[in-house]
Amino acid sequence: MNNITDIKKSVWVKLAIAIGALFLFYMLAGLMFPVLMAIALSIAIHPLAKSIAKIKMGERQLPDIVVIILTFLVVGLLLYLFIAFLLIPLFKDVNGILRSIPLPSGEGTTHMPDFMHSESVNALPSDIKEILGQAIQSASQSLMTVAKSLVASTFGVAASVLGLFIVPFLVFYFLKDWKILSNMFVNMFASYSRPLVYKIVQDLGQTMQGYVLGMMKMCVLAGLCIAAITSLVNAKYALLMGVLGAMMELVPFVGPVFCTITAVFLVYTAGPNLVPYIFFGYVAYYIFDSQVLFPHVMNKAVTIPSVVIILSVLMGGKVFGIMGLIFAVPVLCVAKVLYKYLWHMGEEQ
Repeated sequence: MNNITDIKKSVWVKLAIAIGALFLFYMLAGLMFPVLMAIALSIAIHPLAKSIAKIKMGERQLPDIVVIILTFLVVGLLLYLFIAFLLIPLFKDVNGILRSIPLPSGEGTTHMPDFMHSESVNALPSDIKEILGQAIQSASQSLMTVAKSLVASTFGVAASVLGLFIVPFLVFYFLKDWKILSNMFVNMFASYSRPLVYKIVQDLGQTMQGYVLGMMKMCVLAGLCIAAITSLVNAKYALLMGVLGAMMELVPFVGPVFCTITAVFLVYTAGPNLVPYIFFGYVAYYIFDSQVLFPHVMNKAVTIPSVVIILSVLMGGKVFGIMGLIFAVPVLCVAKVLYKYLWHMGEEQ
């Protein structure tokens, strides 16, 4: 018995179990995508459902089904406003930007943007101008390729598991039966371990709720700040960069780099003299974001060393693509809670 106990306490055994759990998650990732998305959305709209639940009809509270339906209606209204007043104008701006990006001409030469015909550039040798034009063309095509791959991978994963169809139903039942599901999961374990499992479930719920709500705030702040900075330099790209900045806030470290490079490229095509302003403006904001906003808004939800977050984001992106980039930190938060309760379980204090 002592040998068995010592084996259970072995670091190598714990590492093997952790690696096995990660491998199992990897194998089931595609199937779990709609579940993970539904859990995230359920956590995100749960505060709204709690607010609606406070509404009373006379002396009685609203039934749970009515609360959930009203929550879905409010979310649907917000989604409609987002599409009508933000997404559609954004598509129009993107179409206009795509027309202004330098593309190959019919004769196989590069079509230069307007700033390439300025007096300072015309003074350059013809071969230098050609190299510069080809570099701009290559950069524009690379950015478009990355953007298309991000969109394609996102919708591809969702479509492969019918995620776009299943997620709303999962969200509905998670909101409706969350307590029942939680109790069913806890009761699967032996009676002596149920208090610990209950603590883990509660801590996981609080951690994920803090993370999701904190990231929603961070995305809104990032979108507004990036749009404001961009509008001071070139208002033409303010809406596009604001939406992109909000989206890239979901991907720590990698997202800000991609967003900054995109902004520099777009502004460079409009006028090279504006590049320093947009570059240093973005750098100043992202330093403020990482050092002040993120720690304040996220508070205790993400108390993980930055180097661990960077490594997890890089590995997640390598293995799972865009979904790995987005879900790397939430998975890390779950791992942190499990480590807190399980890694040293049974050891003498």
